[in-house]
Amino acid sequence: MRLSRFNDGWQAMPTPNSRDDVQKLFSRYRDLDAMADEPVKRGKAFNGFLASVLQEGGLEAHADQRGLDGRDEIDVAFSVEQRHFILEAKWLAERVNDDALEKLRGRLKVRLPGTIGFFVSMSGYTEYALDKAKFFTDVILLDRSHVEALVTGLLTAPELVSRILSWVNRRGGSHPPLDELLSGPSTGTCNWSPPEAAPDVVQQHTGVSAAAVLAAPPGTALTGVSVYRDSLLLTTDEGVLRLDRATGDVRWVLGLPGSRDSALRTAAGTTVLCGAALVTSTASAGIAPVAGPFPNLARLLVDPAGELWVFASTGPPGYGGRHTVTRVARRPAEQREHTIDFVGKIDNMAMLPGNRLYLVGGSRAGVLGIQEVMAFPEQDWKRAAPLSEISALLPWGAHTVLSAGRVSGGTAVEVYSTDLRTHEHTLLVTVLGQRAVGLVPWKNGTVSLIVDAWLPSSTLPRPVLFSVTIPDGAE
Repeated sequence: MRLSRFNDGWQAMPTPNSRDDVQKLFSRYRDLDAMADEPVKRGKAFNGFLASVLQEGGLEAHADQRGLDGRDEIDVAFSVEQRHFILEAKWLAERVNDDALEKLRGRLKVRLPGTIGFFVSMSGYTEYALDKAKFFTDVILLDRSHVEALVTGLLTAPELVSRILSWVNRRGGSHPPLDELLSGPSTGTCNWSPPEAAPDVVQQHTGVSAAAVLAAPPGTALTGVSVYRDSLLLTTDEGVLRLDRATGDVRWVLGLPGSRDSALRTAAGTTVLCGAALVTSTASAGIAPVAGPFPNLARLLVDPAGELWVFASTGPPGYGGRHTVTRVARRPAEQREHTIDFVGKIDNMAMLPGNRLYLVGGSRAGVLGIQEVMAFPEQDWKRAAPLSEISALLPWGAHTVLSAGRVSGGTAVEVYSTDLRTHEHTLLVTVLGQRAVGLVPWKNGTVSLIVDAWLPSSTLPRPVLFSVTIPDGAE
C-alpha cells in the first residue's frame, strides 16, 4: 500500500497490478452491467467503480467529490503526474447529448487552470455532441470501449490517460477512438525464403515425411501461429502477419503492439490476445476488447463449432493459483468462466469434438468434458507425450491428438501422435531445433510445423517452416 494526502488526512492507496484486485474489479463490472433496471443505483456505484479502476492502476482517485459550498459534485477526481482531472460518468440507455458536456465545461471554470475534463458515457454520444467535440479539447469523451480496455487489462489507467493526451495533442478534437490508441505502425515486412541449409530431420516414423520449406528472416520472433485459408497467421509482439506458404510473401493483417499467442481470423475479423485482454479487430469497429483479464499463461482456442475459448492458468491451486477455460461472448461482461480442479500445473490445452478438453501438465494428460466446474482427479491422469515441454497441441482425426515440443536437453523438437482411446504415443518426427512455435493443419494429410532452429547463416535461432505429411496409419 502507499499513502496519499487528501482533505487534510492520509488515505491508503492500493498498489497497482494485484491479480486478486483485478478479478474483483471485473466481477464488480459484470454486476454493474446486469443492473440495467436500477439506473440510479448503478450510476452511483459506477462512480466508485471507476475510482477503483484508476486506483488499481496506481493513480490517486476519489469518487463523489462535492464542490465548495456544495455548488457542484464531481463523480471522480484523479491526478496523473501533477496533471489534474475531473470525470463525469453516465451509464444510461440513451446517448449523451451536448448539454451534459456543457455542465462539465462549466465545472472546469471553477477548478485549477489546466484541469482536464473526462466524460465517460457507456451508451455513447449524439451526433451533435460528437461533431461539436471535434473543435474542443477541454472535455475528452470516452465510451464503453475505453472502460472495457481497463477492466479487461488491455491497458492500465496510466497507459490509457497518456495515450489519450498524446492523441489529442497530435490530432486535435476530443473523442479518441480506442482503435487509434492501440494500433501500432505497420512497419516494413521481410518475406520468408527457402533455407539454404535446412535443419536436419533426424528421425521419421514409417510413412511420415518432413521437409523444411521456408525460413524467416534473421531476427524474427514469433509468439504463435494459426492457419487461415491458404495462408498462415504469424503472431509477433508487434501484431499479426499473414504468410503465403506457396511464395513466402508476408504482409500485415493487424498492427497491435503487445500481441501474443496464436491469432484466429474469421469472417468477423481477427482475434488475438493482447496484454491481459482478448481483442477482435473488424473493418467496421476497429479494435475492441471482447474478453479478459487473463494472466501471462493464456491461450486462445477454437472448438469444432467455431466458438472461441481462452485457457488460462496462474499455477496449481495448492500454490494459490487456478486453472480456467473461458467461453468468449460478444462483450466482456458476457464471457463465461469454467474452473478446473487439478492439483498440478496445466501447460496446454486443446478443444476436442463432443464438448471436451485435452489437458497437458508436465508428464500428465487427460480428457475432460466441459462443465461449470471440472475436476481432474488422480485416477483419470494419463501419461503425456514424453517431451520436456509440450508447446503445441493439434486434434487430428476423431481419436488422435498431435503434440509438439522440445526434448530433454533442448536440442531437438519432436512430434508425437496420441491415441485417445489407448493413450499410447507414437513418435512421428524429430528435427533439430530449440522450440516448437506452432503446429497447425494444412492440406491432404499434412501439417505445418514451425520450429525455432539454428541455421548456418544465423547468430540466433529463427523460425523454420516444415511440411510434415502424416499418413492415416501413422496416427
